[in-house]
Amino acid sequence: MSLFHHKHLRLITMFELNKNLQVHTEKFFHTNLYVIEDFYKDPDEVKSFLCRTKPPLWKSSEKNQNNGKFFEDRRFNGHDADLIDAYTYLSKLCNQIPVGPSDWVVSNMTKFLDKSYNKYNTCYWWPHFDYGYNGIVYLNDDSDNGTNIYDLTNPNEIHNRPDEEHLDPWRNKNNYRVVKTIVPKYNRMVLFDGMFPHGMNITTDKFFGDEYRINQVFFFKNDD
Repeated sequence: MSLFHHKHLRLITMFELNKNLQVHTEKFFHTNLYVIEDFYKDPDEVKSFLCRTKPPLWKSSEKNQNNGKFFEDRRFNGHDADLIDAYTYLSKLCNQIPVGPSDWVVSNMTKFLDKSYNKYNTCYWWPHFDYGYNGIVYLNDDSDNGTNIYDLTNPNEIHNRPDEEHLDPWRNKNNYRVVKTIVPKYNRMVLFDGMFPHGMNITTDKFFGDEYRINQVFFFKNDD
């Protein structure tokens, strides 16, 4: 999808990156963690595209779940050739290949419906692993509810919990130690090794109303 910008009389792709991106690289154990500010030239257009229709509940085929009852965890899945340049840029940065096709548009959209169930003061939301590097573009005006990377204080926790992600996603904080909190910011891209346990870090009631916590995600893996 492309938009013709009449003011400047030039063709602008929706997922166009800002020019001369400044990358902050942080050594994180044996990996690099990357932070890129102002990732997209027009993040409002990206957000509008992801929210144009309400995406379906994520993993709605799970037999045992509470998604749609106590919380809404939704995911947009689509394809847009304009995104290939972003995948190419991030792939070179982390030296891994995309998990899926390089035009794969994926979002996370989450909000919470029941304060008595969603106990973020004593629990973390579903720490998990991914194939390799994860890219996240934050798309809320928010500086609190970002992403945590964890160490396991109870190694059996991840193996003993339910297989269904949405049955009991809030996990006791005593089983985890936060080793890194990534602070969100509108149009900030973070790229980190998803082989570390990680998950969204909910610290306020911001997403207990009408607003969804929205981000776009990218997934990479080693070229084995």
